[in-house]
Amino acid sequence: MTKQKNVSTDVLDLVEISRAVGADDRLVQAGGGNTSVKSADARTMHIKASGTGLRDMSPDRGYVTMAMPPLMDLLADAQAARMPDSQREPYVLDVMYQAVTGGPDTQARPSCEATLHAMLKRYVVHIHPIAVNGIICSRDSRDLCDQLARRAGCTMAWIPYTNPGHPLALLCRDEIEKFKAANDGRIPDALFLENHGLFVSSDDKQRSVDLTRKIVDEADKLYHKARKAVADDEKRKVSVSHDDLTETVLAVRRALLEAGAETRLVQIVRDDTVRDLLQRKDAASILRINNTPDAVVYCLAYPVILPASKPQAKAARAVADFIAEHGQPPRTVLVPGHGFLVVGDSQKALATTAVVYAAQLEVVQRTLAFGGPKPFKKSQADYINNWEVEAYRRQLAKLEAGQPGPLTGKVAIVTGAGSGIGRGLATGIATAGAHVILADIDTDAADETAQLIAKRCGAARATVVMADVTNEQSMADAFRAAIEKYGAVDIAIAAAGIAPAYPIQDFPLAAFAKTLDINLTGYFLLGREAARWMIKQQTGGSLIFISSKTGLDASKNNTAYNVTKAGELHLMRGLALELGQYGIRSNAICPGNVFEGSKIWNPTYIAQAAKKRGLKPEEVIPYYISLTSLKQEIKQDDIANAAIFLASDNSRVISGQSLVVDAGQVFVR
Repeated sequence: MTKQKNVSTDVLDLVEISRAVGADDRLVQAGGGNTSVKSADARTMHIKASGTGLRDMSPDRGYVTMAMPPLMDLLADAQAARMPDSQREPYVLDVMYQAVTGGPDTQARPSCEATLHAMLKRYVVHIHPIAVNGIICSRDSRDLCDQLARRAGCTMAWIPYTNPGHPLALLCRDEIEKFKAANDGRIPDALFLENHGLFVSSDDKQRSVDLTRKIVDEADKLYHKARKAVADDEKRKVSVSHDDLTETVLAVRRALLEAGAETRLVQIVRDDTVRDLLQRKDAASILRINNTPDAVVYCLAYPVILPASKPQAKAARAVADFIAEHGQPPRTVLVPGHGFLVVGDSQKALATTAVVYAAQLEVVQRTLAFGGPKPFKKSQADYINNWEVEAYRRQLAKLEAGQPGPLTGKVAIVTGAGSGIGRGLATGIATAGAHVILADIDTDAADETAQLIAKRCGAARATVVMADVTNEQSMADAFRAAIEKYGAVDIAIAAAGIAPAYPIQDFPLAAFAKTLDINLTGYFLLGREAARWMIKQQTGGSLIFISSKTGLDASKNNTAYNVTKAGELHLMRGLALELGQYGIRSNAICPGNVFEGSKIWNPTYIAQAAKKRGLKPEEVIPYYISLTSLKQEIKQDDIANAAIFLASDNSRVISGQSLVVDAGQVFVR
């Protein structure tokens, strides 16, 4: 790594080892783990800060610099050791903050394991790799770790499980002192923390990384050797149909809404490991409680385990019972025959939970080759769940989810989301809190919309799906993608459209037919798919058709557009009548001329408009703005704000209506 101006070599070393470890999926899941580098005189330590993934470390982000003496004093502080948890944790955190002397952000939170890092060698790597955790979370872990250290060619200390944070640091201190007393004052190369993870330290930068990888490699070899010698237990045949899985997702989502939970996104994760585990007769006992701090922090201590027979019939009650018992929604729901569902309040939360829980399941699978999993006690799991560090992580997760809004917790699908009004709508409702399926035949353009949403919202809130609005299978697939990604469709917006302009005597039949196909058939297919899913969901919903002022007041040389935009309004009214009994509202927005980012108002169309009006091309847009009573240009955000209103509970008794957003041009009577 090239040395940067005003950045110490120690910081560059920290970045190098962090990225090397963080980029290896065998070593790190979901950004977990931490690293540190001490100065040559051992007076300062650069250490990863909480909330930064190892692979994202850089010289200008992700770490703090700490003075070593206060950390060593904290380890020797007898008063702190005697404090009850409620007093000790804030006291320890305050000492750690006081020890921060520099870094890109001196307000960043130091790793909760800073004192543990302080007592080890110069370069420290701490991770929770699946291969190693498969051993240290097993009943045979103690003897296996001795064997693992010999195979890796390193010294080690075994650390029995204790609560994380300061209690863990004190226990490690005691075990390291015992090791030093028996080994001429040397510090062990590795710490194996029961039901937790691995610490590796070295006075050589490269060895800290190489030894970490070596230990993981040898753990993998031990597992594959042990697995061959263990016969599989008798298993049940479990088969859950795709429709049953979908019904289960909808039942879970419905239960979350009925409980008033803010967390209401549900995602399907198909996982071979969990399918295999759930076929075991002892599945409920080996999976009933998670047994690593990461799994408890990101997935909670307990999953919901549904029965193999008709899980969809039991899902809602199981989720309601979980919320009643634990005071919050579950984060994982196991579905025999398929995999698991993750529950979260943001796209990032779903992704993190999915990765961490998949790792937890693989750890359990591996422990079966080593005597089976060693479960947490309830008190141990409760400590982690109530730990102050967990509260901080929840706070970070809230910030990472972006600002909430009137559509927070809702899921939308928008057709034509790659450009023009569709892009503006998708961006606007995402900014209002919704998670959005961007359905467009042009996926590159939709990807650009997703990037705009992430930038504007400060968080990922969109998923791109290729969708041809004129093809019923393509539209069915788009809605199913929404269910699998987020667990529901609450808002469906039809915005894809074209507007070929010709005098009637010159209007090509192909152009007329294509306009009918996109502007009418496309709206029909969106409405039909939305109705099917929203009726199944039993949670109501909002349909929004983007018509036009032209649907109310015909324009010259726009025969196909006039017909389709008027047709969309009557389609909307009919659906309002049909679907009201299910709590599904159907409305339309009739925009005026929206030039911003429009594919319709392209140079060719503007030239045609200029010819029709006897204007120069550059005079066209000012002319159309002059036709409005407000003399204002209509922006994408104006249309989006109307959609946010119609999609939100603020319009809960409005259905079958057309909202004209045209700066005062067409008046509905």
